[in-house]
Amino acid sequence: MTATNPVRLFVSGLLSFGVCGMVPSLYGVAIPFYARTFDLTEAAAGIILSANAAGAFLAVMAGIFAVPGLTGRSSFGFLAAGSIAAALAPTWGMIIAGIFLLGIGFGTSAAVFNRRFMAEFGVKGPAMIGLLNATWALGAIAAPIVFVAVSAEPKLVLLGMGILSLAMIPVVQPSGNRPERLKISMPPARSIILVVASLSVMVEVSLMGYGPARLIAGGMEEASAAKHLSGFFVAFFLGRIGMSMVANIVPPKWLFVGAQLTVAALCLLAISGQPSIAVILLGAPVGICFPAIFVWLSGVLGPDPRAANGIVASSLGGAIIGPAILGGLLGQFGMLSLFHLTAVLALLAAGLAAFLGAAFRQSALDA
Repeated sequence: MTATNPVRLFVSGLLSFGVCGMVPSLYGVAIPFYARTFDLTEAAAGIILSANAAGAFLAVMAGIFAVPGLTGRSSFGFLAAGSIAAALAPTWGMIIAGIFLLGIGFGTSAAVFNRRFMAEFGVKGPAMIGLLNATWALGAIAAPIVFVAVSAEPKLVLLGMGILSLAMIPVVQPSGNRPERLKISMPPARSIILVVASLSVMVEVSLMGYGPARLIAGGMEEASAAKHLSGFFVAFFLGRIGMSMVANIVPPKWLFVGAQLTVAALCLLAISGQPSIAVILLGAPVGICFPAIFVWLSGVLGPDPRAANGIVASSLGGAIIGPAILGGLLGQFGMLSLFHLTAVLALLAAGLAAFLGAAFRQSALDA
């Protein structure tokens, strides 16, 4: 078999993650558009967040059980099919179906390219993984700017993402390494701690998905709300850079708890009358949360890769049920209650992390 061309892997991986990074921030600015177009509440339009997460969850589970056909090319195929379908769909139901396909591409890309960069770049693998994930943040920053540039039309952004993904399919070279099937098995008593990961992702979904709608509900113009979401992701990117500088000094559990408490504090700042400043600043602690909890829970559950799959699966579970729960609450209390609800979720995540962290101090291997 022909050896993998590292340049082709590098280019396709970065473009894949750039497109995937555009997805959550595009949803954030598209929810008010879809709500207006299809006569929905913003809370109801947030179902697109659950549809995307459900597709990603399906892809991750397929990867866990080594379902054949999950490759770099198929990830671009799903990204292209989902983006174009959602862009051209004439009905709300068909848009949701397209976004579900897009979510499958999102999850497949994350699973395939993280693994391939680590395996095929050898000793440079960890550094390349960092670059790969930095590209995700750049895509997230770019999407709201592009959205404003094309007259706030999500279908044009989706169509562009689909065409780019389609063009990348022949660029990706297949990998000669087939992942082994993994069984899900973790220490049962410790698995309860995965609920913290689900809560953490619900905090992320709340701010990324509904943040712009909350700003618009407070009187901000859509174009300005989109720019604030780009600012959120700039801070998100800087938060991850900052975390890498202190990760060897501060234990990951306390990085996570501190980040969640900072989210709660900034939500209180927004409630007190400074939402435009708070939304941008919130990106930094949100950017810290997932990598911090991933490292911490990996230590709690042990080094077995099955534990990592459990963390990712529980996180995606939070991304699926989070919009449904938040949508119901926002429908009941109004979009202006977003920061109140997010502060409660963040405090709950921080409190559970501190409590369960004290109960499970040791690695699973030492228990």
